Amino acid sequence: MTFDKDYGELIFKYKNNAPPAVIFFRYKGLDTSFAGETLLNLLSDNSMSVKDNFTVIEEYSVRQRKYKE
Repeated sequence: MTFDKDYGELIFKYKNNAPPAVIFFRYKGLDTSFAGETLLNLLSDNSMSVKDNFTVIEEYSVRQRKYKE
C-alpha cells in the first residue's frame, strides 16, 4: 500500500521486481480513516483480486493493471 506514484514507473517502465501486490492511493480522502476503510472494502470484495495487480484507488473508482503473467 502506497501513496507514492513512482511505484508504477518502477514496475512497468523499469521492469523492477514487483511485490505480490501494489495498492496505490491516488486519492487520499478527506479524513485519516479513508485509506483503511477503502482497503478493507477492497479486500473483502470477492470480485476483485489484488494479487499480481497494480491497483489504483481514485476518488470514485478503482482500476487494476496486471503486472505478472
